[in-house]
Amino acid sequence: MNGLVLWLWALLAAANMVWVHVQDDAGRPVEGVRVVLYLYDIQEETAYEIPIGSCRTDAEGNCSISVPDNAPRDAAGMFRGSLQVGDLGRRSLIWPGGKIYVEINVDSVLEGRESTPLGADEGMGLKVRPGWHRYLGWIWLGLALGMALLGWYWRRYQ
Repeated sequence: MNGLVLWLWALLAAANMVWVHVQDDAGRPVEGVRVVLYLYDIQEETAYEIPIGSCRTDAEGNCSISVPDNAPRDAAGMFRGSLQVGDLGRRSLIWPGGKIYVEINVDSVLEGRESTPLGADEGMGLKVRPGWHRYLGWIWLGLALGMALLGWYWRRYQ
């Protein structure tokens, strides 16, 4: 019980939060839809899509995603990204931070362009890529440890 209270307190105390309500055309809540928040991290000529968090809608069609303080923002300090709504599509999202409430109709989820990083339109040169670049340090560390282990094994059993 204490863990639940602590989790709820942390959820409510979060400075940046995306509250999502998913419904159908008739306004009925949709349960069990997985919603994933992606934000853009712009590095020189590339905007990386970083998965920030996900949630699954409850019986009332609601769920929430906490956004860490160090999540990527654009040059103006805005969060730019999208909400992936199950396999139905994406809903663009842009906000200055804090708490935001997003209502999504599953019968008309549209791929929007308003939150796309500036310069990502055709001919501007900015490329949008998956955000695995943040894990390069861990990848290099894993490769180095693997090579060290392979070297140790080679010396020991040759």
